[in-house]
Amino acid sequence: MLVVGQLYVTIPLTPWIGARYGLDAPTAALAGSAFGVAYAFSFLACGPLSDRLGRGRVILAGLVLLSGATVLAGAVTSFPALLAARALQGIAAATLPPAAVSLVMETLPEGRRPLGIAAMAFSFLGSAPIAQLAVAGVAGYGLPPIFLWTAPLMLLAALLLALTLGRAALRPQPVGTGGRATSPTRDPIIVACWIAAPMLMFAFVAFQAGVQVLGPALPLGTAPLRLLSVPGLAAGFLAVPLARRIGAPGTATTGFLLVAAGMAVALLGSAWALALGGIMAPAGVGIGVTGIIATVSGRAAPARRGFAVAVYTFTLFLGASLAPPLAAHLARDGLLAVCGVSAAVALAGGLLLLGARRLYR
Repeated sequence: MLVVGQLYVTIPLTPWIGARYGLDAPTAALAGSAFGVAYAFSFLACGPLSDRLGRGRVILAGLVLLSGATVLAGAVTSFPALLAARALQGIAAATLPPAAVSLVMETLPEGRRPLGIAAMAFSFLGSAPIAQLAVAGVAGYGLPPIFLWTAPLMLLAALLLALTLGRAALRPQPVGTGGRATSPTRDPIIVACWIAAPMLMFAFVAFQAGVQVLGPALPLGTAPLRLLSVPGLAAGFLAVPLARRIGAPGTATTGFLLVAAGMAVALLGSAWALALGGIMAPAGVGIGVTGIIATVSGRAAPARRGFAVAVYTFTLFLGASLAPPLAAHLARDGLLAVCGVSAAVALAGGLLLLGARRLYR
């Protein structure tokens, strides 16, 4: 949550960045985009790197590098330098998700893996509202102190992790062990998860962004909807008993269908409908993401697991990145367009997973 939350810390600070460097709001928001672009594309290198060098080594190195890049981001005095430092943060932060998910799968006993994956999924998804709420309370201090306060926490996390990691976590994965296919690209269900993942995040983020644009015209404000998303995302822990009953692919499909249902409810337009849809959609995302992570990491061979999770994370983030500008266009046609398109995309993703599951069990 600490690492992934770095993506979102500049959102509440956009007015401060604009005032300090004399920028308009869209330009100041590039402080988030610089991190996000570097973060997304670096997954494709960092995941395979953890396969070759070992999960623990990559995570520890990434935490140390991220701490240094965060200090740099807090110390720069020009906006171009800030963008460069944020890009370095994004590259360093990308070392964590693929390696950490793989480490959970390889460290926990089989019966405890769903809980570990659910906790990881919640930390990734929950970092967005939690980081913004935490920073909003101290936004008056500005960006440098916030970065300089968080950098030591990453070193502390690295120290605690170094003390608890076993030797197996520091070694590369042996080639050709475990999994249903040596190459994840040959597993149709993994490929279906890669394709469906951005559809899930697009549907959710498009709803959030569209509601932000439509805020004044809606009977429920954007702040309550943002707060409702936190307990909604925590519903991802329901994926643990669900996965034991219907399997990880079935759990992922359930999440997609729940997001689509939440969008359909929100279409009614009343305050209660928006509130209920605002809980159902995040709950579906939490369950769906947990199910996809468990499916991809569980089916991939250990020697290619980091790569498989990295591609999933990249496509997931790609869907989230495409959603805001498209949602702004959809919002011109009102709530019907925002929720209708979001529901259709989530439903299509769920049907894709359902079809892949039935054809390639």
